[in-house]
Amino acid sequence: VFRTPSASERAGVRALYDRWHKRLRAAVERWRSLLSTVVVVDCHSFCAAQVDLEEDELPDVCIGINRHDDPRLNALVAIVSGVLHANGYRTTVNHPYSGAIEPSADPAVLSLMLELNMRTYLAGDLSPGPGFEAVRIVVAAALEAIQQFEVANV
Repeated sequence: VFRTPSASERAGVRALYDRWHKRLRAAVERWRSLLSTVVVVDCHSFCAAQVDLEEDELPDVCIGINRHDDPRLNALVAIVSGVLHANGYRTTVNHPYSGAIEPSADPAVLSLMLELNMRTYLAGDLSPGPGFEAVRIVVAAALEAIQQFEVANV
């Protein structure tokens, strides 16, 4: 049973939310002063219980984007998908989740969501599963590829 939060609880959560987003925008602006292209990686995880799909219908990684008409973002999706596919992971774009956090309206700031299926790295009791280390390595490789993309697009 859920309870309705009090006004002071809602205000406290809102203050945390606003402070976090202000810090995120400031970090993006700092990086933007150094790089011509900045990529914000919005990373989450999900399980089949959260969506109305069977487990075998779900990807290992859902990549979310907002701007489908941006050729740089589409190139970045191809790079990240390539890293994931080369390591045996199935991906989709904007399914079952879509979009990514966009802390800046600056077109040089690209946002990409990586939504990891929990089955790839957790056991049934939510402890690290047999795929945990492999997922850690492939996410690090994807982040490295994203960083190379940023540097190459100076």
